[in-house]
Amino acid sequence: MLVFEFPDAARAIGRLLMTLAVAAALLGWRGHKLLAVLDRRLAKVGVDAPRSLAEAYPTLPTWWIPESGWGFALVGVVFALGAALALAARTAKRMGA
Repeated sequence: MLVFEFPDAARAIGRLLMTLAVAAALLGWRGHKLLAVLDRRLAKVGVDAPRSLAEAYPTLPTWWIPESGWGFALVGVVFALGAALALAARTAKRMGA
């Protein structure tokens, strides 16, 4: 396996996956909070608020930001894969591979 041949690179990729998953989760959470605040403020005026980040920001690529339970579950899977890869690489390096 490549983890045993290149443990430092595999560990770096695992850490990168974990970092990207956390960043996506935080952006999704903040986006959800932003839309909730926007909904409350626009409801006072009587205007319909956007229901998703894609509606709020149509020119920005928001497809990678999780907005539903399934999206956050996918982010959790990516984080778990990154953690497993980093752990396997650390173990392979300790074994002297």
